[in-house]
Amino acid sequence: MAASLYELLYIVDSSLDESVVQRLSSEVRNTILEAGGEIHKESNWGTRQLAYPLKKKTHGMYINLEFTAPETTPAKIQELIKTRMGILRELILKVPKAKLEQEKQDELKKQKELEAARKAREEEAAAEAQRKATEEAAAEAAEAGKGEESSQPAEPAAEVSDPLTEPVEDSAEPEDNETR
Repeated sequence: MAASLYELLYIVDSSLDESVVQRLSSEVRNTILEAGGEIHKESNWGTRQLAYPLKKKTHGMYINLEFTAPETTPAKIQELIKTRMGILRELILKVPKAKLEQEKQDELKKQKELEAARKAREEEAAAEAQRKATEEAAAEAAEAGKGEESSQPAEPAAEVSDPLTEPVEDSAEPEDNETR
């Protein structure tokens, strides 16, 4: 018997005690595991207001499970839910193979992006360490150079002309560029 991937969303009465909610969740998990299934992901979405009243309740706690199990497991879960007070509604979906493949591709893409980001951080850290080492070596060379410069007389700096700060010369006669 082939196992399929399922997604289960059920709503528990929010007025129940936390220990009762935990007991109901463990019963659902145990039903899946006893049927030969494997739970991949369980998430508690918290208490939310319902779109419309269910069994005269306006708020419910949403719990989502993703699991792999034999084809007979959803019927066992529905039977359990029907016999337990406190579970307001349930929905079991069989996940299509296309979605599984898409999720695998998304996961691989995410892992590649994380790996690329990690490598970029490592390269950046190595470049930063190299830059600091170069700066330290330059500072040490400058310190060593100062000791040598103090024993030799300093040469005067050559004046550099800046075309933006030089005064503009006015010529008395304008140039005539036209040929006659």
